[in-house]
Amino acid sequence: MKLLTTIMLTMAVIMAYGQQDTAKTVEQKKDTVWTFEGQSSLNFTQGFLENWSQGGENFLSTLLLNDYTISYDKKRASWENSFNYKLGGTQQGDQDMRKTEDIFEFNSKFGYDISNRNIFFSNIINFKTQFLKGFDYGSGNDSIAISRFLNPGHLVVATGFEYKYDKILSAMVSPLSGKATFMTDTVKYNPETFGIDSDKNLRAEMGAYIRIKFKKELIKNVSINTSLELFNNYFDHPENIDIDWQSTITFKANDFIKTVLFTHFVYDQNVSQYWQIKETIGIGIAYSIK
Repeated sequence: MKLLTTIMLTMAVIMAYGQQDTAKTVEQKKDTVWTFEGQSSLNFTQGFLENWSQGGENFLSTLLLNDYTISYDKKRASWENSFNYKLGGTQQGDQDMRKTEDIFEFNSKFGYDISNRNIFFSNIINFKTQFLKGFDYGSGNDSIAISRFLNPGHLVVATGFEYKYDKILSAMVSPLSGKATFMTDTVKYNPETFGIDSDKNLRAEMGAYIRIKFKKELIKNVSINTSLELFNNYFDHPENIDIDWQSTITFKANDFIKTVLFTHFVYDQNVSQYWQIKETIGIGIAYSIK
């Protein structure tokens, strides 16, 4: 409950930033606009010990972040396609490198401005999966994979209304959306791990979907890119809300050296009764395209 309160307070601050900026900037619209922007960064965290009396092990962690968007705007119509991929691993002591992060996400959204005041009728497709095999290292046996590409895959298709301000803020509400969690191999991988019945390879849901995205330089050399997704199943335990919240905060030293903090919170009662939490931080090389 405290974490949910924190989420709502954070998003309230984000909305406030968007409202403040509306009064500051009026951008001249072009008849036809293609834009391509994004960022890639490779971050490292390293520790070395030798003859250290208090004990410990050497370690090395890496995290690759890619986030790119291709947008098309013509008069009142817009089409946005975004690609996001995160891959990370860690090596400690004599262990082999182990995967700590592997998320691929694709979004395609078409919208039509129905008011000339940044209120859009929008349709969105959201797809998520991973590329590499994942292992349950907590069991002490990393020889059996529990996940891989399309095991699982997640797909959301939604239609609704969206408020957009420039490329800083978007908030979409869809009263009619579909969500599917699927697997292509239920022999090697257990579908129940991902909330799918043991005798099936698909879990299909229908309900309401909300997505809020915010991207901005908060203060000089400190920027945030955050996305909050909420889904409520109309027919199966409607009192529960699935939550997926990803945030990347970038601290810029110069044009190429940056520190990146990535956090990911997931709550889905079909998978676990508890919050799933992931956090990584590292310093590394980054390249941006605008």
